[in-house]
Amino acid sequence: MKKLLYFMNEFLKRPLWLLIACAVIVCIHLVLDGTLLRMWHLYNSRKVLESRITDIQTKNLLVEERLSKLSDSRFLEREVRDRFNLVGEEDIIFIFSDENEDRLNKNENAIRNETSPE
Repeated sequence: MKKLLYFMNEFLKRPLWLLIACAVIVCIHLVLDGTLLRMWHLYNSRKVLESRITDIQTKNLLVEERLSKLSDSRFLEREVRDRFNLVGEEDIIFIFSDENEDRLNKNENAIRNETSPE
C-alpha cells in the first residue's frame, strides 16, 4: 500500500505524465463508449448532406432559369413542340418510308388475296 501511495505522490509531482495519462484515459473512454465512432459517422454524413445540398441548389437554379424563360412565348412554343412532338402551321413534314417494308406489305396483301375465297 505504501508503494502505491509513493507512486501516486511521485506521479502527481510530474504534470506532463499526468497530462499524458489523462489524455490516454479520455481517448480510451471515447473509443469504448462509441462517441468517437459516432462523431466520425456524423462528419461523413455532413459531407454527404452538403454535397446533396449543392446538387439541389444547382438544380433549383436551373429550374428558376427555365421558369423565367416561360414568360417568353417563343420558348414556350418550342418546349411544347419538343415535348409533345407537335409541328407549327407553316412547318413542312417529311415522311420517309422503308422500301423493304413496302415490299413486305405488298407480298402480304398478295398472299391474302391468293388465299381468300372468291
